[in-house]
Order: sequence, then C-alpha cells, then structure tokens
Amino acid sequence: MIKKYLGFLLVLLPVLIGTLLSLSNLEYSWFYSEKYKLYDLIYSTACLCIIIIGIALLSKKRNASLNILFLICFIVYQTLGWNFDTKRYISLIKLTPSTDILIVPYDGGAFSPTSFVNLEVSEKCYMFFRRSSVIKTFENVADAKLWLKDSKTIGIELLTYSKEKIIENVNIEDIYSDKPDLSQ
Repeated sequence: MIKKYLGFLLVLLPVLIGTLLSLSNLEYSWFYSEKYKLYDLIYSTACLCIIIIGIALLSKKRNASLNILFLICFIVYQTLGWNFDTKRYISLIKLTPSTDILIVPYDGGAFSPTSFVNLEVSEKCYMFFRRSSVIKTFENVADAKLWLKDSKTIGIELLTYSKEKIIENVNIEDIYSDKPDLSQ
C-alpha cells in the first residue's frame, strides 16, 4: 500500500512543484542563465525519470511500451520545444549581482497569433529561485536590445516585424524599489 502512495506522489511530484512555484511567483534561478536549455534538459530528464519510477510503483506488471511511449513523447517535446536557442531571453542587463533587467520573448506557438516580449526585472530571492515581475509588454517584436544609458536610465531598442525601430527609455527608480547605485 505504501508503494502505491509513493508511486502516486512521484507521478504528481513534478506537477506539484511547478504549481507551487507558479502560485508563489518563483522561477528556478537557471531560467535566465546562458546555459538555460542544458539545465532545462537535465531538469526535464529528472522529472521524466521520477514519473516513470512512480508509474512503475503504481503498476502491477512492468509495461515497457508505456515507458517507451513516455520517452518518445519526451524526445519529441524537447526537440520541438527547443527552438535551437540556448537562452531564454533576448537581452539582459545585470543591475546588481542578484538583480537583472531583461527582455523575455513569449509566443503562443505555431497555431497562435500571440507574440510579445516582456521587459522584466528578476531578483534572486532564495538560493535556487528568482522572482520576476513584468515592467512593460511590447507586441510584435522581432529583436530587442537593452543598454545602460547612465546610472538612472535603461535604453531599449526594439525592432518590430515590420522593420520599424522603436527606442524607449526606462527610469530605473520607477522599476526597482531598492534603487541600486550604478555609478561605479
């Protein structure tokens, strides 16, 4: 009986962790790393192994075809979801060792017309977690670049799909409550 409870818990564990992180507005600290895709692949593989072990504990007889099906779905998902990009952001500025300002792309996939980027501030809040908040959203952006204009202003250059170039300035004091000193 304990084996069944443990199996059920292992099958639901990745979903429960994702739900708890989402409800508490937390992300893994490696989400905005240069090697995001590598870390994501390792994490996804660990989750797949946990789910397969949970299913093995729940089932009365071993079913290799179900595990092979999960493995095939995992490979297809990782291949199609990879996007051949190793990082999850377009442009990033480190304000402090624990705070980043970045432009993060979001799209609804191949069958959705939704395509936008968010200007976000991401702060490290626990050892392995970050908390992000959206500052501004821009629609139909093909490429973007951030730079530090001075100690109080961030420049944003956006290139839309219609090849229109938009340049905006954002005051750091408006987006960052602790107001770091960037004049060094």
